[in-house]
Amino acid sequence: MEFDLKMPKPNAKKISGIVIAVVIIIAVVVFISRSLVVIPANTVGIRFAPFSGGVQDEILEEGMKIVMPWDLVYKISTEVQSKRIDKVYGQTKDAQFLTIAIDVKYKVDKALAFEVFKNFKTMDNVDRDLIIPTTQRAVEGVTTQYNIIEILGSERNSVYTTIEKDLNERLQSNGISLHSITFLDTDAGEDIEQAIRAEAVAKKAVETAEQNRMKALKDAERRIIEAQAEAEEKRIIAESISENPEIIELEWIKKWNGILPEVMSGEGGGFILDLNKGE
Repeated sequence: MEFDLKMPKPNAKKISGIVIAVVIIIAVVVFISRSLVVIPANTVGIRFAPFSGGVQDEILEEGMKIVMPWDLVYKISTEVQSKRIDKVYGQTKDAQFLTIAIDVKYKVDKALAFEVFKNFKTMDNVDRDLIIPTTQRAVEGVTTQYNIIEILGSERNSVYTTIEKDLNERLQSNGISLHSITFLDTDAGEDIEQAIRAEAVAKKAVETAEQNRMKALKDAERRIIEAQAEAEEKRIIAESISENPEIIELEWIKKWNGILPEVMSGEGGGFILDLNKGE
């Protein structure tokens, strides 16, 4: 007994319809996924529209944004960035050289993020092409106004403040806000630093000697004043006694303990014996 099994022929229209539906669904999913962009917190987006003139100056704030699926969105962080530069070189007014290690903290100005992106594209490029060379120029521009002793000594704070101010102005013109700058180390070479230490020791010795001299001078002035006061006191007493001899008698009476002396002679050559002595 034979069986004739015949498979039903597939419906070509139905299959093509399914394929088209799948393709449409995929296209919609891709379109939506490419059109929705999430901008994280502390970040801005810069849109590149190839069919609308390239980079757009519109700043995309944080949140979900809708763009054309063929557009590209570049994300620029507006958080504080930190760049450590271990070797920034400077030359002083007296032709000495020094090396400074600096930590620069900065952030992109939101309002100028478009300019930052247009000029540098990425934060790595900002570090390499802006922060490092600009810091170098700021240091060079300030150190030439001071000699090495001033930079490492009495004018150190003034030098650092001026460098910070100059760097801030240079960065602001490029859409970057300077958050802070930390001077980690300033090295002028062992010979220079040893000479500065020796000068500091000598200066301290001079200051100490001056302090001792002033102290001795004040002590001498104090002793002179005390001696003058004592001499004046004696002079006044002497004048008082000369003018008033009874003062001596009054002082003697004040100091007498009430006991008569054992022997007391008078003007007539006689004397008085203390008869109570033997009792």
